[in-house]
Amino acid sequence: LRWPADVQVSAFILPDDLLQNVHRYLFTESTEECSSGTYFLVPVKSDFPEADRKLLFSLDPGIMPMNKDVPSKSYVRLQHEATNTWVHATSATEKQNLYYSSKNEKGWVRVICENNRVDKETFALLPVHPNEVRDLDFANDACRALRNFIRHIKSGDPVTKESINVTIQLLTECIYFVTNTKNHMMDPLQISDFTPSRDRQKLLREQEVLDQVFQLLKAPFMPRQGLTEIGPLLSSPSELGETRNEVFKTMFHLLRYGFSYRKNQEFLAEKFGQIQEQIGFDLLAEDTMTAVLHNNPKLLEKYVKTPHVERFVELVRNNRLGKFLDYLADLCVCRGEANKKVQELICNSVLSEKHRDILMETKLIDDEVHIGWMGQPLRKLVDLAYSSRKNPSDAEFLDYYRHQLDLLAQMCQEQQYLAIDPPPERKLLNISQQLPADLVLRCMSDSRLPCEVRASFARLMLHLHVVRGSPLSAIRHARLWTDITNEVKVQSYKTTSVEGYSDGGRARVGDQFATDVSFEAFSSLIGCVNLFLCEALADALSSLSFQMVTLAKALAQFGYYTFDNLLTLTENLLHIVDNSPHSAQTGGFLDSFVMDVRRDYRITMALSWFKLNFPCDEDGVLNHTANINERMAHELYEAIYQSSGHELHLDGGDGQLLLAILMQMTMSDYPPLTSIALKVLFRHFTQYQELLEDLKQVQLLVSSDDVENYRQVDRDLFILKNLTEKSELWVHGDRHHSIDAKDQEHDKTTKMDFEEHSLITSKGFATDEILKAVVDIIDEHYMGSRKDCLRLLNQLLISEDRNLAAIALQELSDRTPLIAYPLIRQILVRLKKLCYKKDRPDSMNQQLLKNMRVYEVVLEFLSIPYDKKNDFEMPRLITLSHEFLRSFCKGNKENQSRLHKFISIEKDAKEGTLKVETVEEAATLVAIFRNNRELASNVSEDLIAHIVNLIEHKSRNAVFLELLQSLVCIYDKEIETSQDKVATEVTARGCAASLFRVFILSNAQQLFSLPRRDRTRPFPSGRIFYDHSNYFRLLALCTRGKNGSTELKCASEIPMDHIVRVVTSPSCLVEVKTAYFQFLLHCYIDTDAEMKDAYKAEYVDSLLHNMLLDVQKLHSELSSPSPSTNIQYICLTVTEILLKFFEKPYSESAKVDIHAHKKMFTAILQQLSILHASCLKRSQSPKHWYRVDQCIKRLRKWAEENKISVPASISMPPFSSVPTVKQRWQCAANSARFISQVSRTYS
Repeated sequence: LRWPADVQVSAFILPDDLLQNVHRYLFTESTEECSSGTYFLVPVKSDFPEADRKLLFSLDPGIMPMNKDVPSKSYVRLQHEATNTWVHATSATEKQNLYYSSKNEKGWVRVICENNRVDKETFALLPVHPNEVRDLDFANDACRALRNFIRHIKSGDPVTKESINVTIQLLTECIYFVTNTKNHMMDPLQISDFTPSRDRQKLLREQEVLDQVFQLLKAPFMPRQGLTEIGPLLSSPSELGETRNEVFKTMFHLLRYGFSYRKNQEFLAEKFGQIQEQIGFDLLAEDTMTAVLHNNPKLLEKYVKTPHVERFVELVRNNRLGKFLDYLADLCVCRGEANKKVQELICNSVLSEKHRDILMETKLIDDEVHIGWMGQPLRKLVDLAYSSRKNPSDAEFLDYYRHQLDLLAQMCQEQQYLAIDPPPERKLLNISQQLPADLVLRCMSDSRLPCEVRASFARLMLHLHVVRGSPLSAIRHARLWTDITNEVKVQSYKTTSVEGYSDGGRARVGDQFATDVSFEAFSSLIGCVNLFLCEALADALSSLSFQMVTLAKALAQFGYYTFDNLLTLTENLLHIVDNSPHSAQTGGFLDSFVMDVRRDYRITMALSWFKLNFPCDEDGVLNHTANINERMAHELYEAIYQSSGHELHLDGGDGQLLLAILMQMTMSDYPPLTSIALKVLFRHFTQYQELLEDLKQVQLLVSSDDVENYRQVDRDLFILKNLTEKSELWVHGDRHHSIDAKDQEHDKTTKMDFEEHSLITSKGFATDEILKAVVDIIDEHYMGSRKDCLRLLNQLLISEDRNLAAIALQELSDRTPLIAYPLIRQILVRLKKLCYKKDRPDSMNQQLLKNMRVYEVVLEFLSIPYDKKNDFEMPRLITLSHEFLRSFCKGNKENQSRLHKFISIEKDAKEGTLKVETVEEAATLVAIFRNNRELASNVSEDLIAHIVNLIEHKSRNAVFLELLQSLVCIYDKEIETSQDKVATEVTARGCAASLFRVFILSNAQQLFSLPRRDRTRPFPSGRIFYDHSNYFRLLALCTRGKNGSTELKCASEIPMDHIVRVVTSPSCLVEVKTAYFQFLLHCYIDTDAEMKDAYKAEYVDSLLHNMLLDVQKLHSELSSPSPSTNIQYICLTVTEILLKFFEKPYSESAKVDIHAHKKMFTAILQQLSILHASCLKRSQSPKHWYRVDQCIKRLRKWAEENKISVPASISMPPFSSVPTVKQRWQCAANSARFISQVSRTYS
């Protein structure tokens, strides 16, 4: 029997025809007794299972049947006939009870037989559809046939053509089976458009069909065993003939079709070693391998290692075919996004010196581009393009070169700097130097070349030269008042508020085309793109058109277009879409970017108008009083919307063409295009509202401190972005590598060296701790480059020259990469400090960090992969990053909402999202949800389920419980919807029982067995008590506010006898007791539900007696000079429970009969009075004194109403002549009221 680890009630499936007259059922399992009398179920084989009592189990119905038939869809218990024992599942929390059929399985829970019968533990009898039975029969028959064929091969008997044909037909039927293909006349190797059946894929794996396929792939090459050992049928896949080749192709096609299901992909990934032995022989093994990995990033990272990449490189060298380059290119990208780890493996292999021979050279000779193999004569690219039309070998040569360009583009995708601009010491091919921008531009604009080749060059231009740094933020809400111009024009408008930092890497590689990153530097490229788009109206669907449009979009997003050129580009694209309405790719450019730039332009116009009409001095003080009226509002409207005429309508007219195209796009059959069109359409009609919202969020920076903070954050952001994008150059660097000779003696770096370069400042390294980290790195790794390193740090951190700072950062990355660790550490500390002002959240700076989108860069930094075993610095930076995020959103609901949008619980979450897996990430989520009712009320059930799953299976840290607590209660006010979601998830699927074991039962012995001296500590090591009390505090918050549904759920999981047993234990700590009493109060006492267990006489007596002892203990503790830990527990928790116990609610009777507990009630009341009158001082703890005072008064009144005699000391409390604060306020209010009445009377 298989029993999944995450299921308590297992389902046992029986066909329809076996559900009648079933009292006994045979399993191919038997029981094996252990020393404790428990029987473990083990598989056995029997020739006559129907006659073997050891294999016989009885079905015991969960309900009383009407006759001898066991009803369908009913629940039954299983009893073993031979031993009269009952089938049970063991605890899934104990490792010895879990069985793993493979490395990737979650684990199956061991099934045992015991004498006791548990009514809750049942199996469900579910009817099975006949189609499922037929599928199961087919899978079993296919497995049996394949196993017989493999046995026939291994026997050494001749393999006939007929048996091969039968096997091919069987594999073909398997392909039809898994692809749901009805037409069995179709070629099985040409099936492309199909919807895979997940159930059938799963069936082929579980019934071992796929395992037999892998056995068959291996069988012909294994030694055979006849009468004597015989050699293998084939010694190598190269010996496969045409017929046998077809068998292997069919098998690999079956594997490819059967692996869109994740479990099957993991199964196949474990066989990669076997598959690699058969790639390169035209068996489709390589196609199968790359197709499975192409859509699963986790498998890609886990199973693709250096030997796999080297094998593909050897295939490229041996075959010189473009398709093998495509295999490497496919491994670089997964789901359309670059996979950094695999990309790095491929760069280190393909671009290394030993593999330079597989890449063609490209050189510019006499203004013509030449290509060719290394060490061979080069040929003109244009001549090759002409000759390839007639000469097949030249066509194959050019095709290889085109695939090489595609591979290089994939290797550079998403700024992989090991390909774009590797450090010199890595000795990798520098693609930026080999293919400079002017050469690539020349090729992509040469109309003599085929469109496919030009498209490949355009794609390479995009990833190699254009996409550098970070895309511009189209809308800037943080503005320097001094940078706002008095006049704004479309022709002169720039999308950056200050002069941006350049990419130092462009200058270092000597790329003349991109030395100066400005609009003019890329004018040739922009002119080429614009010219092509103007001429592309008749051929908008070609691959070259798509690449040109993509290139134009990147040029715009990375700031190479001026605003007027961007408007012209948009107009051209709209005309292309108008002439070719089916061009979904071109229409995809019409996203929010252009409209965002227009919004930013209008914000600038509005601010310029305000600056012109309301001048102020350097401190931001207006020269004259502002008096805004309707006339001025009209002038502002005219300045923003009317002065530009038709310039901002995007289509060069009055906007009618834009609306017509958008309406046409909304009727497209391509969902992404429809979504974009609707989004742009809605935004078109909400331009005024968008501008008003933007003006509300604009942050004008006027004071010198604000301007200095802005410029410092701007520089820090540049450094952090750059190091994040180029993380592969320093995170995976060899820490033991030093560019300096070890035998040379050097003086140690001192603080004086840093002071000479002005680095001991707030802009440099302000703290001794970070300064020491920099010194240690320089002394250990870069002692010979110390002076250059300090000079570069000065240029980067102190110098005002932005281009010089960019070049300095590039040189530091090349020469001293490990400096990145303390640099980032200092930046994160500085950003975190900026969030506070005098230890309180600084909303002004928090808004500045939000407007500059610092949090997005920090989230990107958190996505950097690193070596968790050997890199000890990166975890500290991760912790600092989370501390900044918590500081960023502390007490700031707007920032909390910003971060909330990035939360993701998906396993394959994109980079830049906030995952929820570790304790640090959970603590950040606590800061996001804390005291934010809107976010907590709308929390998703999936997120809560994910958190509960983490607690149950991965981490017992109380931070996860604190996170759940922050969702159910805000400012001591419960959120009913969140209470229901959390309580439902905690009590569903047996999670509550697991959590109860984790936080209660598993710690119970430790909780009460620690020595007394350890129990006096606040929270001992292991956080046992903290976890224990936090779990009950969560349940108390879930049941707070008389939430009937959560009260019943939690009460069913935590019985009253357990509460009483723990609370009354002499070893119970105050923290734990407080949490238990809070749960008792909200779940059992302060409730509208009927909780009879809470008012049993023995339970109430035990609780009251324990409270009495605690009050007496507090009295003795307050009499001594040492501080007491019981004061809050007694004065707040105990007093509230006493009032709820004995006071009569509205229109109801009291919860507890006061007469039945008269003696204990009187004793507690007397002890509280003594505490109130003597030790508890009102001046030191007024809140606690007031709560006890009110409790005594209300209980005394209730005693008098019920004619309960109390001691005189309780009836007549000591009189105080000093008026209380409340009395003084009441006196003042009465006096004021009297004076006002007298004044009205005389008036």
